[in-house]
Amino acid sequence: MNPKYENFVVIENGKKVLYLQLLKALYGCVQSALLWYNLFTNTLVQMGFKLNPYDLCVANSQIKGKQCTIAWYVDDNKISHVNDTIVTDIIEKIEVKFRKMTVIRGKHHVFLGMDITFNDNNGTVTILMKEYLKEAIADSGMDAT
Repeated sequence: MNPKYENFVVIENGKKVLYLQLLKALYGCVQSALLWYNLFTNTLVQMGFKLNPYDLCVANSQIKGKQCTIAWYVDDNKISHVNDTIVTDIIEKIEVKFRKMTVIRGKHHVFLGMDITFNDNNGTVTILMKEYLKEAIADSGMDAT
């Protein structure tokens, strides 16, 4: 240990302990997830979104008369609007605050273990988790036959 910090070391249960106060959230710390959530949701609210009262990881906004929805889990996001230009604008605004994101567009996505397919022919959405379940069963060591 750097000797200049020796005056800040305390002994607890026979062990040397040095307490630090972080200036920024550190990934893996207990409060980091809450700090990220607050930062992200505050950013969305400033952009005109309202949090869904039934799921606080979903935000909606009426843009050009149509609903824009953002759903997220930690830093994985799904943005939808009928107008691709609106989606691009929202992504650009988020990137101003949080830097460049990896963006995947199209009618098929894998999001949080869900295979999501948007069906243009009948206006429905198909959500499957077959591959995710296969992985979970394989990881568990159970025989699924």
